[in-house]
Amino acid sequence: MNNMMTSSINAASPQLLSFKVDQELPLHKLPFVGFSEVKQGMSYWNVPRTGGFGGGVVTGKALARIYMKHLADNQGNDGGILQSIVTDITQQCDGSDSEKSSSRGHVVGFFSEIEKWLKPMLSMISEDADSLDSSKNLESANHGINYDESKLDKAYN
Repeated sequence: MNNMMTSSINAASPQLLSFKVDQELPLHKLPFVGFSEVKQGMSYWNVPRTGGFGGGVVTGKALARIYMKHLADNQGNDGGILQSIVTDITQQCDGSDSEKSSSRGHVVGFFSEIEKWLKPMLSMISEDADSLDSSKNLESANHGINYDESKLDKAYN
């Protein structure tokens, strides 16, 4: 660790993240997946909410890169967990002002890094991206906003 990073870590730091090499499933080895005091059961965003907004952005970006590497190394083995990460990261909005600020930083850092990786990928699959009809997708989005769950039709079609 370089001197600048070492000097910016407080001696009373929270528990640091680490890979869980003893876990069987690759997904459970990720440093941000684990059991949390905030959520009952498995959390897909079990990250200390410290470091303020700036520290949260740094943490979020680094964990996004770890997640992207995990996806590349384990294609198709874990199923999609991005939706679980989103759900868990956004449910951590309560707490002190400092915790809220760190959580917002996690969101900004994680998703800005994901977006940075998605943009060049879209150019590689331009024919698929070109087939996306924004008007039709807007219609589907509005259908979802007005969706009546008591009906049995499929909202995702």
